[in-house]
Amino acid sequence: MKRYFHPNSRFIINVFERVFFNKMKK
Repeated sequence: MKRYFHPNSRFIINVFERVFFNKMKK
């Protein structure tokens, strides 16, 4: 995941993390 270290990637990772966290919470 270090290869995808871009300014735009951060936003995607943030959204992905939020979705993953939401799924785990359910």
